[in-house]
Amino acid sequence: LIHFYKRNMRTLLLHSPLSNLTNYRYKIPSNLHCLYTAKLCSTMTAKDNSAVLSGLRKVMKDKRYVQEPLAAYIVPSCDAHNSEYLADVDTRREAVSGFSGSAGTAIVTQSQALMWTDGRYHLQAIKEMDINWTLMKDGLADTPSQADWLCTSLGSGQVGVDPMMMGATSWSVLAERLESSGLQLVPVETNLVDLAWAMNMSNPQPARPESQVFPLEMQFTGRSWQDKVEEVR
Repeated sequence: LIHFYKRNMRTLLLHSPLSNLTNYRYKIPSNLHCLYTAKLCSTMTAKDNSAVLSGLRKVMKDKRYVQEPLAAYIVPSCDAHNSEYLADVDTRREAVSGFSGSAGTAIVTQSQALMWTDGRYHLQAIKEMDINWTLMKDGLADTPSQADWLCTSLGSGQVGVDPMMMGATSWSVLAERLESSGLQLVPVETNLVDLAWAMNMSNPQPARPESQVFPLEMQFTGRSWQDKVEEVR
């Protein structure tokens, strides 16, 4: 609802007389996230995603997909394009945890399942996740970062993640931090949540959309893609 509000408010304002003002910027009310979060959370119930979580833990030890059993597996929110606006097939973090907020990162071990998300989604995460999950309230002073938790909670071993779901800079920073504590960040080419999701016959992973891709017209882009690529080069 929040994203819907933003998109439609921006569309309305861009076509209003206000759009002609050079310094005009549309502004979302600062309390909008809180209002919508409180209203939505009042009707939410925890989702049972234990089948996918159990399946994930199994494939974390399956040598067909990993060289050695993983000490932990990271499930980011994004897709392979680093977008938070996902097709249903890419909602992997929600599939394993039940949490549907647009921001958050899950870390799964053989004995724990943790979800890091910021203050916009604390109430929502509590409502949507079942007893298998622990909410890590990102942004609070007493909440360790994902890297700190991994380094202090895991003695040794490999931490896996789909390399298509993590940018190069984030990868380098996390890998260096883990290495300092005797851990290794390793790429897992086959997404393990996809494998676990496929095992869940009652709620299978949706098919990838096949909608037609089309270029935006010049009135929206301002410049052709060729000009932009040439400038980057």
